Amino acid sequence: MENFDEALTVANSVDVGLSASIVTRDLKKAMTYAERIEAGVVKINQISTGLALQAPFGGVKKSSTDSFKEQGPGAIEFYSKLKTVYLDYSA
Repeated sequence: MENFDEALTVANSVDVGLSASIVTRDLKKAMTYAERIEAGVVKINQISTGLALQAPFGGVKKSSTDSFKEQGPGAIEFYSKLKTVYLDYSA
């Protein structure tokens, strides 16, 4: 790959999107990747397999029905406490 944008284009050109990961020390690049990658699960600095049992799980494109995710909103509400986080990763 020549650059980050080309890598994203290649990754998003496939017809499945169950999970994806990126390894980087660049927080801005990691967050951009998380926003732009077409996958149901995104991991940063981790392998793309496996996730917490209570986490919503499902893909996009041909990796899912796109109508629901296992462990959907009910699991999120049950296992979550709301917190507001502000992150400026442009610095």
